[in-house]
Amino acid sequence: MALVGTPLRPTRSKPWRMDTDDHEHLAAHSQAEGIPQVQLDGQPVTATWDASLAPAMTALGVALHEEVTLDLLMTDLARQS
Repeated sequence: MALVGTPLRPTRSKPWRMDTDDHEHLAAHSQAEGIPQVQLDGQPVTATWDASLAPAMTALGVALHEEVTLDLLMTDLARQS
């Protein structure tokens, strides 16, 4: 079962590549590349870091595996070094 957004526990962690723009970009990219997408089910959960994420995910109807963010994460890391 894939739920829309999973709330983070109160920590000092910050979501990385987990906002509405990223989800929409990665959903389109994964669809274009033929990467399997997971259909959403369950009740939406509001992401404390991005209130528009759950509605965007619901509208698209797909959850994404974290692995689809790998290229973006590697680019981010390369820019930091």
